[in-house]
Amino acid sequence: MIAGEKTLRATLTEQKQYVIPMFQRYYSWDKTDWEKLWDDISELRAARKPGKQHFMGTLVFVPESVSTLRVPSFLVIDGQQRIITLSLLLCAIRNLATQNGFADLADEITETVLIHSRKKGAERFRVYPRLRDREDFFASIDGGASGGMISQAVQYFAQQIKSEIEAQTESELNDFFNFLLSGLMFVHINLDSENPYTIFSSLNSTGKELSEADLIRNFVFMHVPLETQDEFDKRGKCPYCGIGDIKGIYNSKREAYDHYLPKGIYPFNSVNFRNLAPMCHECNSSYKLGKDPIRQNGTRRKSFFSYATAPSGITVSMTLKKRDVMNLRPADIDLQIASDGRDQEVETWKDVFAIEERYKSKCCGENDGKAWLQQVLEEGENVNLSPAQLLNHEVALANRFPYDGARFLKRAFLVACKDAALI
Repeated sequence: MIAGEKTLRATLTEQKQYVIPMFQRYYSWDKTDWEKLWDDISELRAARKPGKQHFMGTLVFVPESVSTLRVPSFLVIDGQQRIITLSLLLCAIRNLATQNGFADLADEITETVLIHSRKKGAERFRVYPRLRDREDFFASIDGGASGGMISQAVQYFAQQIKSEIEAQTESELNDFFNFLLSGLMFVHINLDSENPYTIFSSLNSTGKELSEADLIRNFVFMHVPLETQDEFDKRGKCPYCGIGDIKGIYNSKREAYDHYLPKGIYPFNSVNFRNLAPMCHECNSSYKLGKDPIRQNGTRRKSFFSYATAPSGITVSMTLKKRDVMNLRPADIDLQIASDGRDQEVETWKDVFAIEERYKSKCCGENDGKAWLQQVLEEGENVNLSPAQLLNHEVALANRFPYDGARFLKRAFLVACKDAALI
């Protein structure tokens, strides 16, 4: 662990990017928090003592070793609300400089503390928030506005600056900008081999209260690459079955993660939070339960790695043993599931999560398999497509959006219907 004091200037002007990872909550500060920050700043300004600084608390970072970004990036373990809010305060100063025609000052603020001026894309931003906050935050960084809390924070600080500082005077606005950069002090802690979960939970006492589930989720996603974290946020589907919903970007709650290796069999793994896996309620509580994914009847077996960053390449196909789909039963479906070179992993996955039972049951359901076939046979007339053309359209959609409404399974079922001369 490396610790040291740094001003806001040193924090934001270094060639670094501060990434807010998925395990952190979205931006949650409101007017009460903004007012407290502004009161601290006002008190520091009123003291008028050269060199006097205000301690803003601790910022805890972990180098992002799996990042593909060329600018050195650091995961923000503690302090994300403060670092985002201070960036928004700087946006407010920049906006006032722009409005009053102080172009040089506005450019200086933008290019020294808000963006990496010679970078493009994701690298351009010195602070990189979570997915749901990015649109509003990036708009604020670029001088725009939105209707969310992030935009409201910029507006709040702009109002305070105009009421307490002569914002129409370039020298006053420039002095306030430099006062913030030099007067606000942090203790930076950079973690390396230390347990970040332990340090995070002990340092969080000054921030928004976190539940036990929040803290557990934090450690689960500690080593998941940023691009993979975004997929968890966006997809909204269980990565274990592909058909169950899982809480994502627009949910305030999270799934109740459970141990992938059951703690009754592997008690020492219960203290390893990377043994906690995000899966839907059906996978976790109805099917997996206490099953052992790496042993069966005392014999070792291979299992897919829960946090693998590369897709497993699983393909699903099926054959119908009878053509009477309206009376189809699971026993009438021959299901083939494969992943190149991973036959053992597939068999384990099917056993642990009862995949064959669940997929076959869905294909036999009135509102799933049977409705899929009826849709192809009857709805094509409404769009001037033959059943075969509509099938091709469904296959194309499944290739693009495999988890939308279980299209990967719908595709396999409809192709099986075609092979059975039902389409």
